[in-house]
Amino acid sequence: MSEQPREEVGDGELLRAVLSATNDAVVHIQRDGTISSWNRTAERMFGYTAADAVGASLSSLIVPSARQQEADELWRRLERDQRVERFDTVRRHKDGSSVYVSVTMSALRDASGGFCGAVKLLHDRGERVHSDESIEFQREIVRSMGEIAKVGGWSIDASTGEGYWTDEVARIHDLDPNDPISKQKGIEFYYGESRAKITEAVERAIRDAEPYDLELELKTAKGHRKWVRTIGHPVVREGRVVTVRGSFQDITEHKQSTLMLAAQYKVGRTLLSADTLAEAAPAIVQALCSLDRFVCGFVLEIERTTQLLRCVGAWHEMDGRLLPLATTIQEGAFPTDAGINGRACQRKQVVWSTDIARDAAPAQLAALVQAAGVTAVLIVPILGPDGVAGTIALLANDFEPPDASRCAGLMAIGNQVAQFMERRNARAELVRLNAELEARVLARTEELALANRELESFSYSVSHDLRSPLRAINGFAHALVMEIGGELSPDAQQYFDAICSNTRRMARLIDDLLLFSKLGRAPVQLATLDMATSVASTLDDLASERAGRVIELSIGELPPCKGDASLIKQVWTNLLSNALKYTGKCDVARISVGFEQGAYFVRDNGAGFDSKYANKLFGVFQRLHSAEEFEGTGVGLAIVQRIVQRHGGEIWGAGEVGRGATFHFRLPGAGVIPVMVP
Repeated sequence: MSEQPREEVGDGELLRAVLSATNDAVVHIQRDGTISSWNRTAERMFGYTAADAVGASLSSLIVPSARQQEADELWRRLERDQRVERFDTVRRHKDGSSVYVSVTMSALRDASGGFCGAVKLLHDRGERVHSDESIEFQREIVRSMGEIAKVGGWSIDASTGEGYWTDEVARIHDLDPNDPISKQKGIEFYYGESRAKITEAVERAIRDAEPYDLELELKTAKGHRKWVRTIGHPVVREGRVVTVRGSFQDITEHKQSTLMLAAQYKVGRTLLSADTLAEAAPAIVQALCSLDRFVCGFVLEIERTTQLLRCVGAWHEMDGRLLPLATTIQEGAFPTDAGINGRACQRKQVVWSTDIARDAAPAQLAALVQAAGVTAVLIVPILGPDGVAGTIALLANDFEPPDASRCAGLMAIGNQVAQFMERRNARAELVRLNAELEARVLARTEELALANRELESFSYSVSHDLRSPLRAINGFAHALVMEIGGELSPDAQQYFDAICSNTRRMARLIDDLLLFSKLGRAPVQLATLDMATSVASTLDDLASERAGRVIELSIGELPPCKGDASLIKQVWTNLLSNALKYTGKCDVARISVGFEQGAYFVRDNGAGFDSKYANKLFGVFQRLHSAEEFEGTGVGLAIVQRIVQRHGGEIWGAGEVGRGATFHFRLPGAGVIPVMVP
């Protein structure tokens, strides 16, 4: 095999090939800072061609003004024979945008060793910068979301108990994120039932690989109580739990809102079913005590006469130490202008004290408070429409001052109680007014009974004392005529007729008045009435008044109704008698009886009346025509109205002078009672 001849390549050609192939910008800079060499990568990286760059100052071409001092310091390091390697910085593109680069620089020296320039390699790190920025941006989003949602992550080593948690979890515990953490230290933040639950849950997660999701209460490093949701997931490798990881969230606001809504609902339900505040008070206090670690509470109402607060109901835990304090408060009276109760009444807002012994009023409560182990008190004012109506006092031995949201919720419960008290007071006032009304009705009833007895006495007098003189007048007048032999002069005969006519009229008036007075006392005997039969019977009774007259009588359909047969017949008698009387001057009398628009009616074509006087028709002795024109006592229509009203109905009349009149009367149930067909 023969050896092929090799082609020799010069050093200059080889250097140009290397500079063209590299992905880094390679720049040769003279001692004065001007560019003497600018490869193709530099053209792509910064946008300047070699023709633009060679001979120009590197600093003025690609170094931003904010980075000039940095560039000068790098140049001085080269002069001191210090190499610059992978220095991350920013340079400027021809279009003004930033170019993220990593700079490596080597000094050039002449034959005598003097500094004569430098070679600079600029590596474009834009993709890595963008990647780093994206990662940092995502981390910032996660941190922000954790702060907003108050949630973070944690993990513990199953074998060593050593742990790790994110910054947000540390903040929830009021700790520095750099503080070391372990399983035991994390459990110690919980207390009471919560500590027992989390201890068991962690042990079962490590032992049995059982996940958990719990809502628990803890106390932070600064003593703040918080509700948290902790979720744990065991990580199993080769059949055993090596790590427990999970999330941790501060749910205090959500938990307190849920508890507050539950308390408000319970208070509302209690007040809805209670008759008195004393009955509702224990349940109200118990609902409020569930919001925090309150051990007892009292509902106090301002006494109107003394303006002192007195307990109307209470609740306390089954602790013997609380009993003397609770008894004293329940039996005592408290000022509205002193102590913490006074502050709540004056400020009309929720107030509290973490030194109840100092704020106790009266002062003798201080010793009982200390003996009961109570350290704090919270007062909720009960605001009514007229100001403070009372307070709700809650006592605690482990107290967390409420924030604005919880104060608003407590005030809402106070308002619920105030509305109940307002309704209670309104009911009491209504009972008082009803009792007063009943007393007045009884008094008026007695007065009415007395008036009725006097009326009965008057009726008896009218019936006996007035009738006797009338009979005497009438008798003596006839005796006088017989005494003189029946021969009377025309004037004497006229006088005699007037005496007889007026005595008869007076007798009828007495009869009508007696009937009118009896209608107010006589019981109404209700039965189903056949109105057509009642009208026919009435017309038969009035046959004498119809004799010798031309009368066109029309009787329409008359539905049955409920009423007293004799009284309703009296209605028909009076109305039909009036129709016959007031049509007496008509050549042809036209009288109609019927039922229309839910009312019975009697219509005639007689004398009629002016409708503007219709309101006078039903008054006693009210007449629209003279006695000389038409006979009558002026009581008939009053009797009709009294009967109709006693049946729960109504009557009205309409007419026109010279063209007749119509009287309607309506009775309950008329027209709706079924007709029995035999």
